[in-house]
Amino acid sequence: MRDIRLVKAFLDVPLKKFIPNELSSHFKIYTDAPVLFYLDKLNPETLRTISAPHMISIMLQHLLLEEDDDLLIIGAKSGYIAALAHKLAPKGKIAILEANQDIAKITRDNLERNNLQERISVIVDNPLNGLMELAPWQKILVTGAIKQEKILPLLLQLDSSEGVLFAPIGENLIQNYTQIIRIDNEFYAKKHLQVRFTPLITQIELDELKLMTEITEINPKDITPEHELSIENIIINYSSDI
Repeated sequence: MRDIRLVKAFLDVPLKKFIPNELSSHFKIYTDAPVLFYLDKLNPETLRTISAPHMISIMLQHLLLEEDDDLLIIGAKSGYIAALAHKLAPKGKIAILEANQDIAKITRDNLERNNLQERISVIVDNPLNGLMELAPWQKILVTGAIKQEKILPLLLQLDSSEGVLFAPIGENLIQNYTQIIRIDNEFYAKKHLQVRFTPLITQIELDELKLMTEITEINPKDITPEHELSIENIIINYSSDI
């Protein structure tokens, strides 16, 4: 772990405060492994875990967070990763986009229990749309598996002055955790490691969102901060050195 700030963050933010009591007693939460924080017994497909500590450290270090960065986190992960990120970017705004209402409530309760409700907001919406009304974002973290074509709306919401997106990009079985940096209207990417994440959003959650609210289809022309770039002409330049 290269960032000493992150070491301190792990020490300052207790994981046990982000795990429901009924689940924490069944797991050794302070091991380097994912920890279950949500399970819908009627829909097992929607189970959710907090990533293993080594994976969280990889995520946050590759975001290159500065203290005043605005960060969008796609997928709540119980609020734990956001709480750690707040230690690295205490002067920026942090927003979490979550598709599942139950997980959003758990996350809000966790943040309130840790006195972070004024620092970190939780919004229930389709995370694939991003949060254009608060863009640009200096940093965007995607915490679930996502196909490359699905990240394009998010890339358009990155700050054009070296904004960073970090995401597990690929199909459902294996993904590449990929760092993408935006410089003006160019995107430069590096694949860092292969991972296996659950999908960012399940069909069950999409269906529930449609029942809860009208989901507006995104018009690419509506999400171009500089009005010079659209989804159709984004090119991601992959390199082994960025």
